[in-house]
Amino acid sequence: MTVAESIQQLYKLFDAKFPRPTHFDNPRCCVSKKDELVILQTPREELDEQTLYRPIEDYRCFGTMPQISYYLPRLLEILSETEKGFMWGLLSINFFCLLLDYQEGYKTLGLWDAVENAITSQFIERTSKFNIVHLDESALKELGWRGRRFYDYLPCAGFIDEFISGFYRPVLSARVCADGTTEWDRFFHAWALDENPYSAANLLDIIRRHFDEGMFDYALPDSFVARLSERAYALALVQRAAPAFASIESPTWLTDVLDCLGIAPELLVTVQG
Repeated sequence: MTVAESIQQLYKLFDAKFPRPTHFDNPRCCVSKKDELVILQTPREELDEQTLYRPIEDYRCFGTMPQISYYLPRLLEILSETEKGFMWGLLSINFFCLLLDYQEGYKTLGLWDAVENAITSQFIERTSKFNIVHLDESALKELGWRGRRFYDYLPCAGFIDEFISGFYRPVLSARVCADGTTEWDRFFHAWALDENPYSAANLLDIIRRHFDEGMFDYALPDSFVARLSERAYALALVQRAAPAFASIESPTWLTDVLDCLGIAPELLVTVQG
């Protein structure tokens, strides 16, 4: 299911459960009466992140679960259409808090699977693209960054991190498997087997940042880190990602990845050959 299809499914399912609100219960000072009327009177599909940010930031005090839920498909649609930015980040953080708060209610109404499908569709679409931006020392100095020779970054890394930390980690950590592990423990193992080279390359970038910079919002599961120490496992992951390497303009990213995994550069010839 594509992102657009999953969102249209949400609109259909949510509209059957949540009518358009005529007012909001207990709106506080975070939203003026004028802005409240804009939200109520503007067609839902025309609302943007600037308009919806404040009520979503304080959603617990702004309206009831049915009132806020009417706008949930549009919120997810905005996240799918908007590139990473300051307002996007603030909206996504509060959006995931809202989802977790309403999770049990959506399950009771039979809506949760559709929500999860829409999230996963977005995640798959974003991780199916890969592009590393390389900043050399002169570029970093122009930005006011000192003490680094270079910096490599994935433009959509923030999106990936926020979906993992805000949604997948809390949701999957609560799902215990028969062997006592959780679906969160298995999340990265399953990702490592993805045959899409661009998806595998995105995972390699997470691993690189995990070992080089540390993760502030989430840590890789210990079981996955342990598997990465196995040369055959790590080499197989690099091999799956190898077709994506041709699009990388950075002269340092791949070397950094191999160093994090403890793979000698000369083995790359074997991987690509």
